[in-house]
Amino acid sequence: MFSDVKEIEEIAVSIQQIMMDQGVYSPLYNLAIRTLAETVFLKNSILNDAISYKFPDIDEANSNSAGSSIVVEQSREGFLRYKANPAYPLFLNYAEKEFKFFDSMGMTVKSSEAVQDDEFEELKNKMEKAANGK
Repeated sequence: MFSDVKEIEEIAVSIQQIMMDQGVYSPLYNLAIRTLAETVFLKNSILNDAISYKFPDIDEANSNSAGSSIVVEQSREGFLRYKANPAYPLFLNYAEKEFKFFDSMGMTVKSSEAVQDDEFEELKNKMEKAANGK
């Protein structure tokens, strides 16, 4: 468990460093950065669980397979049931949440192309000058 916290902190520091390098970091982002780091960690953990899934020994035909989109359950009667691996939709859910965090923090292509405050002021001043005939 302690190593999990360390890994989350490493992800958070990495995100913060990227934002600092881009000149968009503010301490106001710290909570969002931490939540994003936790989301990234959970998404990565889910993916690791999904790709490391091993079919149980009871399924002799697939016992050497790993990382399947199908999981096997055994009924009380001993019959095997094949189901979609629940880790994959869960992974996609966390990936979607991750992208929403990135977008809200201005770290996607779409959000980075938005007009910044200082650019907006400059554009507004130019428009006022044009409207005033200057």
